[in-house]
Amino acid sequence: MGTILQGTCSGCGYHAELYTGGGQQDCNPETALKVSRNNPQLAAALKENAWFRIDRRTAICNHCHKFVAAENIIYQHRDGRGRKITGVCPDCGGPLLVWPSESTEGIPCPVCGQPVSLTAAGVWD
Repeated sequence: MGTILQGTCSGCGYHAELYTGGGQQDCNPETALKVSRNNPQLAAALKENAWFRIDRRTAICNHCHKFVAAENIIYQHRDGRGRKITGVCPDCGGPLLVWPSESTEGIPCPVCGQPVSLTAAGVWD
């Protein structure tokens, strides 16, 4: 089950709602392939029954100047080799700056740079 995060910047009024974590469909290999845009290495690993998980984390797209939930796929082959695929901005396809910690307080607003606290507003599945 994932968490819905919401926050509004006190400096400029920018508002964000992010669906972080993971949901029921994230257990399906088809979902992982879709999220990875059919990454060939992931496809090969999944054919070999590699372990995987999808984790959506708070991120900033500096090109679009907004918060997004970065879709990360972590997978591991049976022999222990692993890899992480970090998603791109769903709107512009640009690279994302994934927030490095689990804390969602004091993240800089992507518009004005003032600290924004994202708080849990619900759950999604």
